Amino acid sequence: SETNEGKAGKIYQRIHDEQLRKIDDYKQALIYFQKSKFNISHEYFEKVKTYMEQNNQVDSENYITLLKRLVVTSYMIRKYSQAEMYLEQIITTRMKITSNEALIYTDYNNLMLHCLRANLGRAVKLGKALLSGKERNNIPIAIQKQIVSNLGSAYLLNGDYIDAKARLKECIEMKPNNKLLGQTLNNLSLACWWHKIPVYQDKKAQQQKIQTEEEEQDENEVKKAEYTLEQIDQDFSTVLNLFKKSIYAIEDVDNIESIEKRQKVQALLREGKFAPDNLLEFSNPEDEFLSNKDSGVPLLNIGEFLIATQRDKQKEAIFWFKYALTFNQKHNPINLDRGLLNLAMFCNSTKQYDLAENTFKNVLKMLEDKDRYNKVLCLQAVSYTHLTLPTIYSVQISVVAVSLKKKIVSYSLFYQMFKIY
Repeated sequence: SETNEGKAGKIYQRIHDEQLRKIDDYKQALIYFQKSKFNISHEYFEKVKTYMEQNNQVDSENYITLLKRLVVTSYMIRKYSQAEMYLEQIITTRMKITSNEALIYTDYNNLMLHCLRANLGRAVKLGKALLSGKERNNIPIAIQKQIVSNLGSAYLLNGDYIDAKARLKECIEMKPNNKLLGQTLNNLSLACWWHKIPVYQDKKAQQQKIQTEEEEQDENEVKKAEYTLEQIDQDFSTVLNLFKKSIYAIEDVDNIESIEKRQKVQALLREGKFAPDNLLEFSNPEDEFLSNKDSGVPLLNIGEFLIATQRDKQKEAIFWFKYALTFNQKHNPINLDRGLLNLAMFCNSTKQYDLAENTFKNVLKMLEDKDRYNKVLCLQAVSYTHLTLPTIYSVQISVVAVSLKKKIVSYSLFYQMFKIY
């Protein structure tokens, strides 16, 4: 099963990690990594890499474990092309020492996940290559499902919504496990939303998309031409229900043991409703109706969707924002800054300027020296005299955020990544 394969892989890697801990430089690298001193940690890992190469120890699981550490530290110090290079080395090494297709294609999937964040054009090309006829037949079905979903997400971030919908629906039809199903439903919902109301697209990503289209004829050219406005509207009408289905799958609602709790969650996520009939029933933060931290993303997406597209449903939007903030505060605090940022945008749009300004400043305080697109938005917002904040669909990076602009890879992509999985 998918779960057992994952557990076996973690145990296997732990064994080799323990072997590497006998090397002094490796131990030092781990110490600095735990202290979040990633530059120093990276240097020590590089020393171990040099040592292993000089002693002909490269064709081994130990070397792969080391390369995985280097991928992480490279990403943390924003050396994205270097991280990509290490991921390629992992694949090359893996193919030398084993014919285990599950391990090999898991490494390919890891490379694709990295490219989703740092090299979107390559993510699309890699996904299409892996799912080509002969190659696809070699990939274990559990990994196929992940690659299909990831390719759909790559199309989504690239603004190719028709192909995104097709691949995400394909993954759903393959009956993935609940976690992947929930993530894929969330991303399909975004594709249906953004196809009608396109989000701000990063210029670099758009150039990559144009270049890809020029280099190769898309096999779905005729199908795209036939995708009507009526179909786009029909897809758009499913957005809210798809977000709810995403949470339903992630929480595995049908298997909740308590009948009372299951009925409460079903009432919360009932399709065709902008919000539960009795809002007070779900206003107590002590009630544990949802508990899986992955539900935090679609919860925030529901509130943002209603704010952006349903102006007459502000009461319902506020309910979902409050619910999402309470949930993320307890289960997934990393999403809090995005939730508060959206709340500040709402306060600003309703002329509650003092509350908006205080909320923006709280988000900045939370982010401190982190490189996040949300920080760019906050810096821009508080630099305006009357907090005239541009919407998330047409963001221009302000002068006050220039220093961040050099650090973050694909700014709109980073913001969108908070919405997808």
